[in-house]
Amino acid sequence: MEKKEIEGRIRQLECLLNNAKDDGKLGMVVYYRMMLDELVDVFDRLNDIVAIG
Repeated sequence: MEKKEIEGRIRQLECLLNNAKDDGKLGMVVYYRMMLDELVDVFDRLNDIVAIG
């Protein structure tokens, strides 16, 4: 995963967090689950990059 792609994913997570703050409590569960899934994917890919480098 390229640095720009990682930065894009992080910006996407920030948008999801902002949406969760603006939305009702019920929607927060969905947003946080999506954020966790994205974070796991990003960190898995970062670990792959570090292992290769």
